Amino acid sequence: MSTLPPALPDTQPPAVASVRHHVPTRPRWLLPVCAATALYLVVELSFNARLLDVVGGSATLHEIDRIELWGRMISGFALALVFWPSWIQRAIERHPGRLRRARSLAARSLLAMLCMYLGQEALLRVLVHHSSTEQLRQAQHLVLLRSGLHAGAVELTGLPLTTRELDAPDGKAFQAMFPMMASGLGDVIGEQFGPEQRRTVTHHLVAGAMGDPNVRLNAYAAMLRELQISYGDYRKALSRIDASGADAWSRYVRKLRQRGFSPDGVPRRHHGRVRSQVQRDGVPVPSDWRPGDRRRFIEAATRSARADASRQFNEALGNQVPAFRGVSAPDSLRGFLTDPGVQPRILSALGYTCVQSFTADIPDAAAFNRHIHLPELQCQVDRQLAEVGELDPGREARRALLVPFIALSLSLFGALAHMAKFTMLTASLFRGYPLFKRRGIFAATALVFPVVTIVVCSWLSISPTTRTPLYATLESSMRLPSTWVVRGTIHGQTLGYPLSEAVRVHVLRGVDFGYQGDTP
Repeated sequence: MSTLPPALPDTQPPAVASVRHHVPTRPRWLLPVCAATALYLVVELSFNARLLDVVGGSATLHEIDRIELWGRMISGFALALVFWPSWIQRAIERHPGRLRRARSLAARSLLAMLCMYLGQEALLRVLVHHSSTEQLRQAQHLVLLRSGLHAGAVELTGLPLTTRELDAPDGKAFQAMFPMMASGLGDVIGEQFGPEQRRTVTHHLVAGAMGDPNVRLNAYAAMLRELQISYGDYRKALSRIDASGADAWSRYVRKLRQRGFSPDGVPRRHHGRVRSQVQRDGVPVPSDWRPGDRRRFIEAATRSARADASRQFNEALGNQVPAFRGVSAPDSLRGFLTDPGVQPRILSALGYTCVQSFTADIPDAAAFNRHIHLPELQCQVDRQLAEVGELDPGREARRALLVPFIALSLSLFGALAHMAKFTMLTASLFRGYPLFKRRGIFAATALVFPVVTIVVCSWLSISPTTRTPLYATLESSMRLPSTWVVRGTIHGQTLGYPLSEAVRVHVLRGVDFGYQGDTP
């Protein structure tokens, strides 16, 4: 019986593992992306500080739109940074030269910025154009109320905050968010901010925007001095011209007497001959002029000189006071000041755009205030209050209501997300990339970190604003995610504004992003 040979030892090589080991590397895009993210954070933090000054202050819609343009460009660059690793890697593989790679990256980045700009604009337009008439009316009231709060012209029950507290970072964030929060409480706000209060606040804001009437009075006095000087020179020139016209008439009379005639004694049959001789002597009298018509003779003799004097007067006055360019030379100074076509120019030069006429008798500051400044103030107040309920002003107010909420939220979210991203990229410089074995953790961390941070900030109790009864009332009308965003933004600005402002002032040397008001 045969026996089986002993089993041979297993000399086969072990099976190759089907899963690749995690081998960290440092791709060529890592350092540029890390540096660009650091630069973005410096700009984003500085912008966030300035944005809070704008949307939480007394900025106009034009100023808000202007800084919003900066925000869209910065947000667009943040979007581009998300794709930089793949774009740079693709450029390295496809384009051998650094210049071509840079141009490819720049073109893609600009496209991302354009998409972000158009996307935010489309979102705003949809939200604004789908607003009801009542929402537009409420938006006008709420934007006015926010301006009144900032100016200290109105007090709301349940908001026992001082002007200093409202000017703090959390107070500014609350003012920026306030119209959005109160948009669902039209009845409550209407009770506390009725027609009389709206007129009072509008009057206060318009008066503040118009400034000290004495400044405009001084400008008016300077304008009158320039006008008097120019008109005085003009009258002197006219006097010399009239004298030259009288001399021309005297020479004409002497010539007639040498021929045995007087101006009124020229026979009719010689009128044509005399007229032709006068015209040859350089006086362009008309074809129906009679030899004894002194007035028309002097008019013809001085017409060209008067036109030159009038043109010189207009040029000199227009150079001194641009509002008077193109205005005809006056017959009298008072007639000039009372001319219905000139008075709107005078008012416009002084910055008055509502009233179109005024009493020319302004002997002192009280008369100026009574006849010009106060009528302009009242006219502007009435005009603004009359716009309530109109479509275009309502849409502008609705936009002014939405922009601060969207801009602050996106700016805060973008800054926090890229802080997390920058931290992980910096760690990758030392430990290698990818930082995590499982795909998606890097992106998930960058997205979750801002959400967690905002939620945690919303739980903190570090702002007197969010502890007021009015804030509790406003918050009760909002749904849970929105309350976290608003409260977290207010508390986050309390913590982050000092750092952001320090970066803006000391790192970017006080860049203002096109807004000069409300500088701390």
